[in-house]
Amino acid sequence: MELLTRYILKKYLVAAAGIAFLLCFLGWLIQLLRAVDLVTNKGQGISAMIYQSFLSIPDILNIVLFLCVALGVSRTVRGLQLSKEIFPIYAGVGLRPLIRSWTIFICLSIFASLSLAHFIVPTAKYHIAVQSDQINADLVANSSRPGRFTQVAPGLTMMIRERAPDGTGLGFFIYDTRDPLRSQTIVAEESQLAQVDDVLTVRLKRGAIQYYTYANGKMSGLEFETYSLALADITDSNSASSVLSNSLQLLMRGSADGLSAREQYSLHLRNAGALYVFTMGLLAFFMVSRPNTMRGRSRVSVDFVVLSIAVVVKVVGTGVEQFVFSSPALAPLVYVPALLPLLVVFPLALRQGLLRRPPKLGGAT
Repeated sequence: MELLTRYILKKYLVAAAGIAFLLCFLGWLIQLLRAVDLVTNKGQGISAMIYQSFLSIPDILNIVLFLCVALGVSRTVRGLQLSKEIFPIYAGVGLRPLIRSWTIFICLSIFASLSLAHFIVPTAKYHIAVQSDQINADLVANSSRPGRFTQVAPGLTMMIRERAPDGTGLGFFIYDTRDPLRSQTIVAEESQLAQVDDVLTVRLKRGAIQYYTYANGKMSGLEFETYSLALADITDSNSASSVLSNSLQLLMRGSADGLSAREQYSLHLRNAGALYVFTMGLLAFFMVSRPNTMRGRSRVSVDFVVLSIAVVVKVVGTGVEQFVFSSPALAPLVYVPALLPLLVVFPLALRQGLLRRPPKLGGAT
């Protein structure tokens, strides 16, 4: 690799890393504030709150990576223009060092995006869900004090009459009003925490469920001998069993049993992130790579334009993702918003003459 290419590549990496650090730090602070509930309402320590907030950093980075890449490119090249370094580069060797360093930078960014989306983020989400399951198990166990009605979650009250010497709950009661259409009351003679296929459940014996529908004021019910109630349903959380595996495990399992619609949608969504990185990085490069004497300086910053386009593209992408989520057969549509920056790239390239070779110096022909 040429010295000049390494120099520009280093500037790309430093600029993108600085922006990524800032955005991830802000995102981490937001997650930290959301995790305060672990301490105030769920009786967990500070370490659990910090641990869970740190596990959210890969997901935050995966979301903002395309923006970091685009702004890293635009800020680096604009910095070269402001320092007048780009003019001797362009006059001497043209855009070749810029293009080479950009190509290497984009390849590294795409690799980082695919690694995050396919492996690191699913693993982090799984560990978050595992910790949430453990916290919820402690919450239910600790809040189930015999003879006391306890609000486990908003709209959900639980009570156990007493406990047997082996820890089995005797006289189990739940009143659930979280559903806006109906309430339900669950009673059982016995209850016990159990784990089935990595799913934490409350196993009930000899009981009944009663439903009351608000619209017509009618009651319905059923009796059961045994009934397993998922802990995630009680505490309004995601169980570890509901978290999708990394893509390699999905493909290995899909080769034998086939992929579900949800898994196919997830794979397309993970790949789309890398396409956002490429197209936004290409857009930023074409917007600033042509030398500019700054004599007619625009009042609108290039960084602001890049940021605005990135936000619009991501908003459109989020809308398409929500639409496709309800229609999994249309999963390939998630790539369309990532291609929108190309509508600006090609006219911009033609207007600035970036597809033409740089002029010869000294009257050479």
